[in-house]
Amino acid sequence: SPSFLKTTYLFAYNGLVSLWWWAVFADIVYAWIKQEHVAAVTLEAITTLQLLCSVDIVNAILGITSTALTPVLLQQLGRLCILIFVVGGSTTDVLHSRVADVLVTVYAAIEIVRYPHYVFTVIGKDLGILRFLRYNMFIPLYPVGIFCECAVIYLSLDYYSTVYLVKDPIAVPVAYLEYAVLGAMPFIANALFGNMMRQRRRHLGSKKAAKTA
Repeated sequence: SPSFLKTTYLFAYNGLVSLWWWAVFADIVYAWIKQEHVAAVTLEAITTLQLLCSVDIVNAILGITSTALTPVLLQQLGRLCILIFVVGGSTTDVLHSRVADVLVTVYAAIEIVRYPHYVFTVIGKDLGILRFLRYNMFIPLYPVGIFCECAVIYLSLDYYSTVYLVKDPIAVPVAYLEYAVLGAMPFIANALFGNMMRQRRRHLGSKKAAKTA
């Protein structure tokens, strides 16, 4: 039946993404322990995984999930742009910066909870600890992540707006885009944080919601 196919697809997709995020998170922790450049070590894997997570956008557009489209677009496309053009596409000063290391750690920390929570939700199971973490961890992690995103964008501005402005034609539109993103970041942050707060109230606001989340 269509319902069975949808459940099977979402279970398989979220399960695969969950396992992959946990593998990346393990690499991140290991890199921190070894005092390596965390973002540099894990960038290829985390960018590839983030590309896979763009399927969330398709799921929202097709109505396969009930996720609001705007927050998904802002989060998934925003992360991809930062990983590809800012952290991976500018200079080694950005790639090897501790703020980039913290940023990829925050990304992974959010997702090792979010996708497992989706796995259990798809099969109608409520794992209380996952639900609690899903709708509470974002409170400290989102501000840290947004600060780190602004910081790496700022660090890359020298590359895109001055050093390679003449040598690299793509530098001009990217530089303007970065300035625009920095200006819009308070509104983007408000949209993402507000969306999560509404979900938090819905899923943690009452015993009834807790049972049905």
